[in-house]
Amino acid sequence: MTQDEFNTAFAGLTLPDIETENGWRFFKARTWAIDHIGLDEGLMKLRGPCLRMTSEDGVRWFLRLFREGMNPFACCHPFTLARRTEEANPLDAAPLPSKAVRAHWLRLICPSERNASKRTDSWREPGSEEQKVRAEMWGIAGLLLDLRTWFGSPVPYDAAERLLGLPHQDAMREFFTWQAGYIADALARFGIPHDRQTVEATLSGASVSEGEFSTDLGNMPRLLADLGFGPWFETWVREASAE
Repeated sequence: MTQDEFNTAFAGLTLPDIETENGWRFFKARTWAIDHIGLDEGLMKLRGPCLRMTSEDGVRWFLRLFREGMNPFACCHPFTLARRTEEANPLDAAPLPSKAVRAHWLRLICPSERNASKRTDSWREPGSEEQKVRAEMWGIAGLLLDLRTWFGSPVPYDAAERLLGLPHQDAMREFFTWQAGYIADALARFGIPHDRQTVEATLSGASVSEGEFSTDLGNMPRLLADLGFGPWFETWVREASAE
């Protein structure tokens, strides 16, 4: 990608200073300062691969991947829940819901493709049944429904079914292990160079320090450092980890 191609794709936007590192051409900006729709439209004009990451509320971030001739990839990563801890959680001792209850939850978590929501940058209002059942959900079930309902990031049926059958802590760790592989697969599919083992350790929380988890960005800077975005992100990880 040339600078002229980059400038043409974002001709209608006012962008911060452009940085270059390891073949990437990128910029950093506050979420509210950028037109997300215009940004995505510009990214889809480029040959790619292109990547956009957006943090939200100090508890999650969104990843979007683009490449010419491919449908965009989108995923929500609730990083605060990936924090590894040995602290007791009351949900760890809770009995698993009955098979019938889990089956009912699964029908809401994984509706038919016709009814499944698409990823957008704004939430939609859940239906009355979803709201009622969500109030009764806890642990992994609530997370899976929220990912589909609010964040347009549904988990496939087979994975959701397996997760619902696990105790709380096991289900959470299995979810992040699954999502780490899911995102790493997408990075490979879009042709983004990376060390899979390093990226999966970041996404699962295994290599992320307590200091990083205590920040509003969580493991996002570490992932960008893993992908070759350079010294600024590497320094951020070192300083956050030292606190």
